Amino acid sequence: MGNYHRDRNRRRYPDCPRAEHVHNYNDTTSYNDQHRHGYRGITSPPIYTNNTHYHNYQGTTTVNDNHQHRYEGKTGPAIPTPYGHTHTIYGRTSLDDQHRHNYETRTSSPIQD
Repeated sequence: MGNYHRDRNRRRYPDCPRAEHVHNYNDTTSYNDQHRHGYRGITSPPIYTNNTHYHNYQGTTTVNDNHQHRYEGKTGPAIPTPYGHTHTIYGRTSLDDQHRHNYETRTSSPIQD
């Protein structure tokens, strides 16, 4: 979390109804080794830096082909939208069952926590 006073955040990030917010995400991984995995979750509260902010995320994919994968990372910076903002999420899963999957999606608009 950032060390900012809430009113100061509201001026710097007018698309955020409150300084503290999170985002949902939900998608499927790349198709590798004859299957895909689903992944979904909720980001951490924002980490403010310079003129934008990021969120951490982590989770475990669905079980497919008798295994699952772990993933974690930091979102891209805020991307303005007509309904607030979003972030990109992308990376590679853990190595399980001798393979990995790529993942890439965008988060939902901000959700007040």
